[in-house]
Amino acid sequence: MVKTIKKILVATIIMSLIMTAIIYEAYSITRKEYERQVEIANSVRENVTLDLNMVKIAVQTNDEEVYSNNLKKMEAEIKRIDELSMLDNSLAGYKTRLKYYADLLEAKMDLLPEIKDLKTKVDEIVKVLKENFVSTTATREKVREVNPKMVSLKIDVNNYTNDNVKAVVVAVNDILNELAVNGTTLSDCIDTCYKNRITEVTNGVNDLIKGFSDKTAGLNLAVENEFQLEILGDLL
Repeated sequence: MVKTIKKILVATIIMSLIMTAIIYEAYSITRKEYERQVEIANSVRENVTLDLNMVKIAVQTNDEEVYSNNLKKMEAEIKRIDELSMLDNSLAGYKTRLKYYADLLEAKMDLLPEIKDLKTKVDEIVKVLKENFVSTTATREKVREVNPKMVSLKIDVNNYTNDNVKAVVVAVNDILNELAVNGTTLSDCIDTCYKNRITEVTNGVNDLIKGFSDKTAGLNLAVENEFQLEILGDLL
């Protein structure tokens, strides 16, 4: 009887030791897997931070290639983070914001070439303005050429699809129309108008040029609004 009890006791102790070893091994494996996933999550955050910074630069410089490449990298990182099942709860908010922003960037992919094209046209207009209005060597003949030049530089709004870009195009064209009219008035005034009249017309032209600069500067703000860079900042 005593031997039987001893055997049972020994068996129980051995079983307990085995169970403890199994539980410890299971805990150890789980812990190691958790630490591995945390390490991956930290790596993902670092990579996404770099990708987002590059996307921001691409938006500000209208670099389609950099934008596309870093968006693809970011989407690959999202797939990596989706596999971290042990961190689902702790990463839930971050993943939601990241996926939302990746989808937004994907949807805005076609906006960059529109912005780039519009800025190129705006730069051409600025060059003409400087040559014909800002130059100290402006002559009646030179200023008279402004009217047809302004008309030829008008931008076709139908080439664009984004509402913010279209709004800038319309505003720019309106100013070009006014500059064409004022250019004609100024050319007629040179050498014939009283000094105060020339000053009045010149001031009107300068105001229009300033208005043009303000509208084109607003294009950058419109771009930032489209890409919601404040969300990008929150993810960094």
